[in-house]
Amino acid sequence: MSGCTHATDQSATVPHAFTAAAYQSQVEALTRSYGRGLLLVSVWSENADPQGRSSKWMFSYANTAQPAKEYLMQVDSTGVSLLRVSAMSVGSGLISGRWFDSDSALLFSERNGGALFRQKYLNCYINASVGEPVVPNPATTWWIRYYSPRDTTVASLLLGIDATTGAVTMKYPE
Repeated sequence: MSGCTHATDQSATVPHAFTAAAYQSQVEALTRSYGRGLLLVSVWSENADPQGRSSKWMFSYANTAQPAKEYLMQVDSTGVSLLRVSAMSVGSGLISGRWFDSDSALLFSERNGGALFRQKYLNCYINASVGEPVVPNPATTWWIRYYSPRDTTVASLLLGIDATTGAVTMKYPE
């Protein structure tokens, strides 16, 4: 996993690292082989680096037919693959528009407390996900979480970043 170190280029610690959208066209091509009408629900990585790259990204797509099904895709050094098809999760919204890539999301999060968190807790991890909640007036949001698994007394830093404007919509703790 990629730790939060002071290195400016962590591609050496995350082999074959790439941004969330780098292989999106290949993922979408695979989704078409399972039928038309699959829509993007979310994209995430459990170990992104401060430049918004990871060695593995997960893509969740769903159909709108009944019963709704979720298609979980994985992109890693072996390529793009379908992991499973399951019932659609309650509370999942469909990403309805454009969103900027993970490198921009991490740039915004680093500027809004992420870099300071990494300086304070050298052995931390970064989770990154983009999705759209099922609430009135939803906005496609990047959720960036910094945490230190070696120091359980440390509260993590969670940032919500509007995935179209870059505005920080939530920061915890403040």
